[in-house]
Amino acid sequence: MANWFMKLIGSLSGNVAEVDANNQLKVALPSLSINSGFSALTVENDNGSIVGVRIMKNLRASPLRGTTGKLSVGLDVLLFNEYFPGSALNSALWTAPVTTMTVAVANNVVTLNNGSSTANGAVAQVRSYRHFPSYFSPGIIFECDAQFTQTPVTNNECIWGYVLMSGTSAPTDGAYFMLNTAGQLVCVYHTAGITITSGPLNFNTLIGTNVINTFRIEIINNNIRFWINDVLVYSVDNSGTIGYSMNLPIAFRVQNTAVTSVAQQMKITGVNISLEDGIHHKEWRHTLCGAGGHSSQGQTGGTMGSTANYANSANPTAAVPTNTTAALGTGLGGQFWETDTLAVTTDGIICSFQVPTGTATLPGKTLYITRITLDSFVQTVLVGGPYVANWSLAYGHTAVSLATTETATSKAPRRMTIGAQAVTAAQAVSTKVGTLIDLNFDSPIVVQPGEFVALVKKKVGTAPTSGVIAHLISIGGYFE
Repeated sequence: MANWFMKLIGSLSGNVAEVDANNQLKVALPSLSINSGFSALTVENDNGSIVGVRIMKNLRASPLRGTTGKLSVGLDVLLFNEYFPGSALNSALWTAPVTTMTVAVANNVVTLNNGSSTANGAVAQVRSYRHFPSYFSPGIIFECDAQFTQTPVTNNECIWGYVLMSGTSAPTDGAYFMLNTAGQLVCVYHTAGITITSGPLNFNTLIGTNVINTFRIEIINNNIRFWINDVLVYSVDNSGTIGYSMNLPIAFRVQNTAVTSVAQQMKITGVNISLEDGIHHKEWRHTLCGAGGHSSQGQTGGTMGSTANYANSANPTAAVPTNTTAALGTGLGGQFWETDTLAVTTDGIICSFQVPTGTATLPGKTLYITRITLDSFVQTVLVGGPYVANWSLAYGHTAVSLATTETATSKAPRRMTIGAQAVTAAQAVSTKVGTLIDLNFDSPIVVQPGEFVALVKKKVGTAPTSGVIAHLISIGGYFE
């Protein structure tokens, strides 16, 4: 049988249309849109397999300038990012109320119901102290990596997301994922006493047990979207308004509403909060401090609490400073009492602090110092003097001693003069020493993990034979 075929030939040009190797017609769009229609760029958010309708979003251009417009783009703005190294939650960031159940941190995972309780009324919650803003535009994005040890368990409830809840009470506001007590995986939007819940989702297909999954909730001005592993699983209209509290924490909770047949555990490995397509001019250091990185407190994986040498309702013990030890105590600022008898022309370490060394369970963060203040007064009358106290900042040394040398494996202290204080002869109790030293650094002082920073005093004049000077030191900055 003969092979039949057709030719497409231009009636004016006489040119023949051609196909490619896949038998697809080769077509070139006209170079000028006035000659024909045009193609428009869109982005596919869902192919229709989840909500039943293909969801396409048009790209947007800025207003015309001359004859062309510019494509409008936006970047997500980071607000908070936290992992779980070490053996305890960062108590500056998280509260973890429990009843019967326990919360534990190990192997970079925080586990809710670590003790595998099946008891009625048992509950474990991890909730951020910080509440995050929800704007009309841009939207807020919640992301976390989590896994579950069991398929949904009857009489057990697990909640995780951008949500306000306490104890075992039902959430009062928020958008969150839930394993409900009926053994179903659902998505929930709760506002003003109204709860909107998705239909049951397939837990085994979408999540499974003992597998890390990425959960994402996007809250924008008229829509809330729930994603699991980059798959859109539910979308709900919020009627063009946010509607619930404008600031909510992020929270995770496991609770038993009755005795359960098996123990459910929720394991979280990371949390991230950001603004979607947000444009604001908050400095990066402000973002870091908002995420718990201020120099005044311990960092995730390390020793929690204040970094300053400042005991509650107690004064420090006075000591004679040396140039090889932190004789007056250690801390990133605080209270330091100096027995003022060190010889002239001798460096004395008044305040010393080592930036924690990075390990497998402690992130090695760098300290950026942006401000130093120093104020001093006589605590016990001085016998002798007068002299001028020359103050310097020493930093970067790999051992506490100021005599540490520069080698291939060690660093000597870098030194920077920060001011001077005049001390009078036989200066009386409760009198100020010199004036306040207050320095701001446009270019921050950078101290790497494992390195030391110290405030150092050296006398020029006549050293007292007795007496105590109290120093109040503040070292401002942030860890990154």
